[in-house]
Amino acid sequence: SRSNYWDHMDKHHAQKIMCGCTNIIFRNLAHRKHHIQVYHKKEKLGCDKCYFLCSTDAELAEHVQEKHVKKELEEKAKPSVICDICGQEMKSKNPAILKDHKARVHDPVLVQCTQCPGKYTAAGLKQHMRRCHSEGVCNICGIKVKQLIRHMNVMHGSVESSKYKCEYCTKVFHYKHQLKTHTMNVHLKERPYKCRYGCDMAYNDSSNRNAHERRRHGQRFTSAVLNKVAEE
Repeated sequence: SRSNYWDHMDKHHAQKIMCGCTNIIFRNLAHRKHHIQVYHKKEKLGCDKCYFLCSTDAELAEHVQEKHVKKELEEKAKPSVICDICGQEMKSKNPAILKDHKARVHDPVLVQCTQCPGKYTAAGLKQHMRRCHSEGVCNICGIKVKQLIRHMNVMHGSVESSKYKCEYCTKVFHYKHQLKTHTMNVHLKERPYKCRYGCDMAYNDSSNRNAHERRRHGQRFTSAVLNKVAEE
């Protein structure tokens, strides 16, 4: 996508910028600016959790409280449900989200896609068709594309039409999960997906957390595991 392209180009540009330190590869320009200010120029104070820079201790304390401490507490306070089949944790007040998840991911009856070799649950097939086979002709540039909706968003979507704007840089996104991934990986450097067995490992992606649980603890954490521990 266009946003991924600029992330990629930022990394190339940042890697060409040298400083007196060794073994440093800047992830992007924000990383480089943060490093230069905090470790070399020392004109500003820098957050140790993201690339935020400011001039006073009060500003830094306010930033940490609002952007890190408060968000972490809010995330922990959110109600959640855990799929007893795959162990995926879903933050939601709506219990129907678990039913929707099972219908989309775990329905044993798979339907053959008429456009490709893939097989999906009935709910998953609808999502797959919308994402992968919405073929059409773009009315702006005139080319025929296989994913018209995505093409329109990525190639012709304006900043004003993008719903999700990054609060740390100028990038904008059409999808909430893209903004969340960008913010967590590029700016906050957070690892909110902690191992649910209680060890010290944490990840920035739930699938990596699930893989760790399978590899380290024998299986993904589910409500059945929780009940077994409670019985013991």
